[in-house]
Amino acid sequence: MEAKPNKDKRIDKVPGHPPIFGDDFKKGNITWKHVNPVPHDVIGRVLVCHLLLEIYIDKFIELNTREFNPGKADLGFSQKIAFVSSHPMITDHSFYDGIVAINKIRNKLAHNLLSEINPTDIKTIIVCIKSYNNKTKRKIKPLPTIETYTEVAIIEFFTQIFCAFVAGACATYVTFTNH
Repeated sequence: MEAKPNKDKRIDKVPGHPPIFGDDFKKGNITWKHVNPVPHDVIGRVLVCHLLLEIYIDKFIELNTREFNPGKADLGFSQKIAFVSSHPMITDHSFYDGIVAINKIRNKLAHNLLSEINPTDIKTIIVCIKSYNNKTKRKIKPLPTIETYTEVAIIEFFTQIFCAFVAGACATYVTFTNH
């Protein structure tokens, strides 16, 4: 009996990426930079965090303004965070600076394949997490060693805190405005 080819098996990767132009390419120094391996895991994890922040900010704006439709408003991320920047929920818990820092990191990764997240890129995010921890009644356990986490893990940690906080605020708003 002859084996039938498995239609479900598909190639999920192309071997490698094309190189990018070297720094002095325009000056006639035709050199190439190889970008293999592209740090898909890091880029993907930061993009997911950025997207989650945007989803929660959209819902927060939608619930706190009249007739806001995030799909039709066509606001950029920076405009959205500027829109909520003075809201007490954002300012009282130092979230704004952390969101701005994550947006800068996202832009850095999205526009330069060779960029990396440096410890200096996340200093503000660590300060925001510690500030939130100091202001909340329920202390977050791993904070004494937050600096031992990777840069991406710290971004994810901040995202979890922010999204949980906004989810609670949105749920409270919906509960009290619908009764």
